Order: sequence, then structure tokens, then C-alpha cells
Amino acid sequence: MTMPTLVKWTIEDYHNMITAGILSQKRVELIAGEIMKMTPEKPFHRRVTFKLADYFREKLRGKAIILRHIRLCFLILNLNQILS
Repeated sequence: MTMPTLVKWTIEDYHNMITAGILSQKRVELIAGEIMKMTPEKPFHRRVTFKLADYFREKLRGKAIILRHIRLCFLILNLNQILS
């Protein structure tokens, strides 16, 4: 039996839990206000995200920084946002 969600978490709540260490060592993500357990990354997914990150690095060279992280497939940061 599935329990209904009593509280919808905000992005701020989620980030505060990460900062406080509550979610350390847990593979979770925030989806529609609910903290959901992430399934393990499979080899195919890993290859695709590496290839996508490489593609975006090439296409956006000098315009953005492309990072590939275990918890985040890739994060695109605009250099203007970083420097301002």
C-alpha cells in the first residue's frame, strides 16, 4: 500500500537537506515535490551522457561550461551568470 505524500518539498528544502547532510550518501532526486530514490546508472546511460557532454562541450566552447556528474547528468552553466 502506497502512502500519500503529506508535504511537497521545495527546491530550497531539498538543497537545505543536501547542505545539512541529510541526503548524503543517498541517490535521490526531487520530482514534483517528492524526494524519489534514483535507480542505479546503467552502462548505456553512462555512455550516452558522456557523449552528450562531449558534444555540448564542442558546440558551446567559450560560451558555457559543461560538467558531467554522477548525480547530475550534465549541468550547463552560462559564463555570464558565473562571472556576474
